Amino acid sequence: MPLRSFPRELALHGAWAIGLLGALVWLASSAEENGSAAHRKAAAARATSACAEIQTKLARGRQALAFRPGRDVEYLGALLQVVLERYSGLEGGAWSEGAGLSGYAFPTYEGYGIKRDIPDAEKSAITKIAVETKAKGEAITQAAEGQRETLILTSCPPAMQIPGESPPIVWILSRTAAGAGLEADALKQKLLRLLLFFVPSALLLMAFSVYRARRRQARELELTATQRRDNRLASLGRIAAGVAHEIRNPVATLRLKLENTAHSPAERMPKSLPVMLEQIARIDRLVQGLLGATQPYQINPESLNVESWLQTRLAEAEPAAAAKGVNLDLTCEPDLHARFDPFQLGRAVENLLANAIAFSPAQESVRVRAYAEGKAFRIEIADAGPGLS
Repeated sequence: MPLRSFPRELALHGAWAIGLLGALVWLASSAEENGSAAHRKAAAARATSACAEIQTKLARGRQALAFRPGRDVEYLGALLQVVLERYSGLEGGAWSEGAGLSGYAFPTYEGYGIKRDIPDAEKSAITKIAVETKAKGEAITQAAEGQRETLILTSCPPAMQIPGESPPIVWILSRTAAGAGLEADALKQKLLRLLLFFVPSALLLMAFSVYRARRRQARELELTATQRRDNRLASLGRIAAGVAHEIRNPVATLRLKLENTAHSPAERMPKSLPVMLEQIARIDRLVQGLLGATQPYQINPESLNVESWLQTRLAEAEPAAAAKGVNLDLTCEPDLHARFDPFQLGRAVENLLANAIAFSPAQESVRVRAYAEGKAFRIEIADAGPGLS
């Protein structure tokens, strides 16, 4: 797989992990909404709503109607019946100081007949919460969990205080099955355990993906280095083949001249010697080219005086120029300093000087000129050779 696909692969793993994590969180949230606590909360909210509605309508009725003594109890009983009929499973009544519990109604009772009696087992708890509500002046909700069901008891104070009167406290009783929401609770626990397993697993998967990508990267880099080495060896092979082909000609010439000189050394030596030296120089240039191709190319700059450095290069080329009868002329801008690699630049200048000397006619000059050009400097080497056509 190409290395460039690693970010895409990592993004896909991340998207998959985030998507699955989001799904698990959503399922856990849904389980929370359907859990036993959510059922109790919903039941308490229904009871509080019914209680507040009864007190509000009771206050409006007391304000609008001129109740005779005892008529408020009849009105309250009818009001409980009408309101609670819209709240399935809720039963309720009223408590007032002096009269105690009264006005009970359970219109959605699913047993035989009409239920008119306040549950005896809950009378004490109803009275206690009603007294507490009267004292605090605020709605109160309490829950009692049993093996089969949970009882939720809510009481609320009057919606409006009328001078000289003591409005009753309304109470509402609701029941939820003990098993309601337990399956959702169990599902939530399983999802939480799954999340605890998933998060480390996702991190391990991401770490494995990174590790695998790094190994793939290392293999690809190694393969690239091997390919480069093979290409370099192939190039060297081609260069060596070309050099071998080029060397055959000067070697053959040297052999011919040496054989001729051996038969008549005194007569042929003055003419053969310059030719042999030229062929040796040609072989040397070919070998230098091969060495240049095999050596690593590194730059090691130094700050040098350009004129002094060029004088050294020309002094090295002077024997070849003298043998050819070529003059070397140097023109350099005064006090020219520059930062460059003397070895690498020296190879280039030596090759250019050798080429200029080789192709310059006798008694001609090879002109070397150096001068600053902006932040750099330029070296020009000119000869009187025939040039390229």
